[in-house]
Amino acid sequence: LAPLRISSWVSPSATDQGLFDVTFELETAENYTEDLDNVRVAIPIYTENVRINEDFNDLGATIGSIDDENGIIIKIATIKAGTTGAVSLTLEAEYEDAFFPVSVAISNYRAHESFTGMGVGQVTSSQEEDGAQLPFDITASLKSEEYSVV
Repeated sequence: LAPLRISSWVSPSATDQGLFDVTFELETAENYTEDLDNVRVAIPIYTENVRINEDFNDLGATIGSIDDENGIIIKIATIKAGTTGAVSLTLEAEYEDAFFPVSVAISNYRAHESFTGMGVGQVTSSQEEDGAQLPFDITASLKSEEYSVV
């Protein structure tokens, strides 16, 4: 049911001793037709020795922040519905397993419908005998509470 699928590959860097190349492939799910905004990928490593490889950055990712509590936060402004893209990083780590679990945060505050497909058809007054229909607006949003890649 997740609107975003993530695959990752980690390998020792061919050019830099002590660094790893990490590639994330992000793909919107076929059944989710909305854009995903404010995507944040948190890698649980604290190092200033990190760079995005612009040759493999289809989604315009940037390094949002680096701190010892959250690790490295990679920001992607928007992933369009039906999109598959890759983000590649080179960073310092002691071993491959240090990259996981990766946490992902996503949101969509412009959603046209709920993720479940449920909606509100009408609103009627309980105060009036004829059950008059009342005007209403619907706001749907999608926000991840927890999404981890292990």
